[in-house]
Amino acid sequence: MSNYDDASLIMYPSGYKEDKIYSLKPTDGSGDLTFTRASTATRVNSAGLVEVVPLNLVQNSETFSGGWTTANLSISANTTTAPNGTTTADTITEDTSTTRKILYTDPTIVANQEITLTIYVKKNTLQYVRLIANDLAENFRWFGAQFDLTALTYTSATGSNGNATFTSASITDAGNGWYRIAVSGTINTTSLLFGIFPSNGATLSSSDDRGGNTYLGTGKTAYIWGAQLNIGSTAKTYFPTTDRLNVPRIDYTGGGCGSLLLEKQSTNLVNYSEDFTNGYWISSASITANTVNSPDGTQNADTVVFASNNQLYNGTVRTSGNYSLSVFVKKGNNRYFSIQLETAVFAYQAIYDLDTTTVTNTTANTTASITDFGGGWFRVTVMNTTAAIITFTTFQAALSGTIITNGAGTYYLWGAQLEASSYKTSYIPTVASSVTRLADAASKTGISSLIGQTEGVLFADFNFEQKGDTSGNVVILLRGSSSEAYIYLTSSNVQADFISGGIQCSILGSIGAVGRKKIAFAYKQNDFALYMNGVQIGTDSSGTVGSLTALTIGSYDSPGYVLNSGINQAALFKTRLTNAELASLTTI
Repeated sequence: MSNYDDASLIMYPSGYKEDKIYSLKPTDGSGDLTFTRASTATRVNSAGLVEVVPLNLVQNSETFSGGWTTANLSISANTTTAPNGTTTADTITEDTSTTRKILYTDPTIVANQEITLTIYVKKNTLQYVRLIANDLAENFRWFGAQFDLTALTYTSATGSNGNATFTSASITDAGNGWYRIAVSGTINTTSLLFGIFPSNGATLSSSDDRGGNTYLGTGKTAYIWGAQLNIGSTAKTYFPTTDRLNVPRIDYTGGGCGSLLLEKQSTNLVNYSEDFTNGYWISSASITANTVNSPDGTQNADTVVFASNNQLYNGTVRTSGNYSLSVFVKKGNNRYFSIQLETAVFAYQAIYDLDTTTVTNTTANTTASITDFGGGWFRVTVMNTTAAIITFTTFQAALSGTIITNGAGTYYLWGAQLEASSYKTSYIPTVASSVTRLADAASKTGISSLIGQTEGVLFADFNFEQKGDTSGNVVILLRGSSSEAYIYLTSSNVQADFISGGIQCSILGSIGAVGRKKIAFAYKQNDFALYMNGVQIGTDSSGTVGSLTALTIGSYDSPGYVLNSGINQAALFKTRLTNAELASLTTI
């Protein structure tokens, strides 16, 4: 829109890295937002798959002299130009002893899940390197390959333990003498050794300890950069990491352009969220593990066959409160499926039609939803609206969409989640214990020069999913030492306030139906207006404004009242646009 030419700051969620979201305007970095979450999380990527953010499970992916373990070799940091054009590549030098030379780190993975290890290497005097995935217990449980950096070939092997499987390997030209080497496979461990081993070219054998080889080193060197471990059988685009925290999530749920996902802190209270064969889950149904590809694109979803009135459940008692239970389900041969939160005397239950993608029935004091994730997969959710002590979380076949759940049928299940929340949030994988995803926060301080001090506009384009807490969820906020201007919402209302020595302006209206919202709040002394989706919500002709120095998107009091939705775009204007311009700016 031409109105954007007048914007002083535009946040469009495309460019990002750890700790930062780049502004589309200005381009000199003065408008880049600081991002925090202090934990990993999941998103739906541009291919429509659920993935952990960041996708690179390795910490310190470019800092081998810190955070990695070495034995009988040395690392010299930042010695040459890396594939990205910066002087951040390291030199690896073998020592001159007759020993195994090792450089490794130890990321955590899910056992028996297909993984891919990659690293960029460049030959100097060292011709051979080995890329190995190994069990930290060092019991010959490994897979990997040895790469010849002269012939540009590789040989592969799997350790003699038998609990690892090699799938594939590759060596790809990355330019200027650099090659990206990769190995893929599975291993029956959760504590992995990601190893880069210098070699003298000896044949890679299943009897090699850890996959390395013992030889007399002569001080040969090679260059390395950009290590990555990602889930799946192919190498994904390299993503640099330090501590793997504070990485923004650009989410593509529903397709289209990505949005910046901002959510509150939440905990998945169930264990083994992707393994229904584990004894944590109690079942009279027949369950077979890892039979089909799940929404994350790997073969880790389970087949569950329910006979009449069979159930799959967990009986951990939860304290009184509101809960949200969800699971990803794919139809086998029965279109109807049921999930429920049970108390000692009542079940909060919903029935889902997997053919029509609808909720066909719910019990009293229950809300439910069904979301299409593509490929026949749906995420179904049930929530209790009255505080209760939950005694069971249950999955079950259903009959004809009725509350009577004595049906039978085959389904594929993955990704169970129970949250102490009145609505679901993005999926949080668990294994042997509950896992907490911390809240997202995006902000920028010290930008008074980009904020209109006597007049201006706050604009946000976001996806409203009726997740608002009753206390209010902030969409966009400007703040100064004694002034605030913000747009916030609840499950039913949208409100814009300007506070400076008291409330100067407060405009309230209905948020309307679930869906995309474009909202603009204009402020100027005695001239305030709020527009949504091209329509004026209200105006206020009395009030003053105060100085503002900081911007926060999607939360209040870092993180406080988090939006719990996706921001498609946010912008600031240093002048008060006309009402016609506000209508044009917010029209979808």
